[in-house]
Amino acid sequence: MLLKEIDRSSSIDKEELKNSLRELVENILKLQYWEVEEGRNYRHWQSVVSVSRSCIQKILECHPFLKEYIEQIYPDLYRSAVDTCQIKFYIPNNIPIELTQILRQNYFG
Repeated sequence: MLLKEIDRSSSIDKEELKNSLRELVENILKLQYWEVEEGRNYRHWQSVVSVSRSCIQKILECHPFLKEYIEQIYPDLYRSAVDTCQIKFYIPNNIPIELTQILRQNYFG
C-alpha cells in the first residue's frame, strides 16, 4: 500500500513540477521579449516567476530524484513554451535559455 501511495505522490509531484516549470519558462519569455506589455505587467510576471521557482525548489527539496526528470523534460518543454508564446509575440528562434539559468533566483530574462 505504501509503495502505491509513493508512486501516486511522485506522479502528482512530477505533474506539478512540469506545470510550474512551463509557467516559469513562459513568464521568463514574456519578461524578456513581450515589449508591448512590458511596462504594464513586468512586476506581475516577476512575481509569478518567483512563485514558480519557489514551488519547483520545494518539490526538488522533497524529491531530489526529480532533478533528473526536469533535466529530461526541459528541452521539449522549453520548445513548446516558445511555440506557445510566439503566437502572442516575437521570440528569436536560436536563443535558448538553459535550465540552470531559468532556475537561478535572480534571473528574469
